[in-house]
Amino acid sequence: MSEDLKTIKELADELGLAKQTVQYHLKFLPTENRQKEMKN
Repeated sequence: MSEDLKTIKELADELGLAKQTVQYHLKFLPTENRQKEMKN
């Protein structure tokens, strides 16, 4: 997997979309295509 991961906010800004729009479409991706949030 690529190490060039982006947050939802970064992706939304880059695409010119609202953060909520990206979150809405993200929930339809297959689970294996999603990066889980990791807390350190």
